Formats: sequence, structure tokens, C-alpha cells
Amino acid sequence: MKKIVALFGLFLLAAAIMPAITVGGGFDEYGYNYEARIFVGKADGVDRVLDGKVWGDPTYANDWLVMKWSKAWE
Repeated sequence: MKKIVALFGLFLLAAAIMPAITVGGGFDEYGYNYEARIFVGKADGVDRVLDGKVWGDPTYANDWLVMKWSKAWE
């Protein structure tokens, strides 16, 4: 019984810490993390307007993108 209580306590601790880690990661609502120089999200967020379109075209708006760039691009 003590093992179950201890495991449950660890689970609660992890559940409390994980949102702080992900929120503190620097991602905005569009999918950009400028500190880490990465974009992760739907193509809809690339143009920073969540309207179901990518620069006015809905064709690829739901495609998942991962983009990384170097400091030299800034």
C-alpha cells in the first residue's frame, strides 16, 4: 500500500511540474519558440494568423511543420 501511495505522490508531482516546463518553453499560440529558434505546429500558424489558411490558401493549413533556424537568420 505504501508503494501505491508513493507512486501516486510521484505522479502528482510530475503532473504539477510538467505544465511549468512546457509553458516555460517559450512557445507562443502560433507554434514559434524564438528562444530555441524553432517552429512546431500546423502550417496555419506560420503566418501568425489562425484563420485556417496559410497566407490566404487553405490547401496546406492543416499540415504539421517543424522548422529550425540558426542565429545567423535573425
